[in-house]
Amino acid sequence: MKNNKNLLSVLVVLFSMISLYSCKDDAPVYVPAEKQVGGAQVFIDGSTPSNITVTPNKKSFELTFARKDDSQATTVNLQVIDNKKMFEVPALSFAAGEKTKKIVVGVKLPTTESAELTLFIPKDQSYLYGNDSLTIVVKNDYTWLDAGAVDFTSAWAGVTAEIKIQGAKENPGLYRLLDVYNVLEPAYAPKKGYHLEITLDENYNAVSLPVRFNDIGEPASTGGWWFLYWNPAQYGKFYNTGNEYTIEGAWASSDAAGTKTLKSLAKESFVWKKGYPGQ
Repeated sequence: MKNNKNLLSVLVVLFSMISLYSCKDDAPVYVPAEKQVGGAQVFIDGSTPSNITVTPNKKSFELTFARKDDSQATTVNLQVIDNKKMFEVPALSFAAGEKTKKIVVGVKLPTTESAELTLFIPKDQSYLYGNDSLTIVVKNDYTWLDAGAVDFTSAWAGVTAEIKIQGAKENPGLYRLLDVYNVLEPAYAPKKGYHLEITLDENYNAVSLPVRFNDIGEPASTGGWWFLYWNPAQYGKFYNTGNEYTIEGAWASSDAAGTKTLKSLAKESFVWKKGYPGQ
């Protein structure tokens, strides 16, 4: 019996050793990361946003770059894709001992327009484990400030709803009514971002609609879109009595090719109840 116990103990030890070596064979082999030697080792700051908005009064933005090896002064030959020729990208140069560097990119975009900018750091100057490329969509737009809300009545939608209104800080007198038809008729205008802009004088009296074809975001059955058309020489009146405003124009739609056709007369109105500055 004693010999059987001893034999059993030896078998347990042998089985444990076999299992241990089997596990070692299956374990992943550690491969140390490649160590980069030489080169500028520059990378783009990882917190840089992919969408940037500048304003008409400050048409520029900053980009931050960093590097791992700051022992020497160096200049990086940034590669730029700017199809619309709307950006001024300066040279990127580091002084000895300088780990990070900001550059100011100038923007030549007209107000409310946007464009795409792509930057590349050449492989021989980039950091192996950092971001070496970046694509940014840049828009030049006003700083829109809250101006209260209006009660908007739409003859087209057949409803009245509260619509937020904002004023442009850099262009006094320019206002926009936010997501008008998305609020009034979300089934026909499901996407936000289609605003109705208006221009008022210094006494907040109606002047004009800056855009003739105001896209309301409603897809037509032909694959086009619906627009509120305003043109004083043809169909266009914008007037007010105090805080009560009326827009008269026409409804227009576009076909799949983008050709616009006037359909019927339009009459929309709103009462600026919250935040009206003319009182």
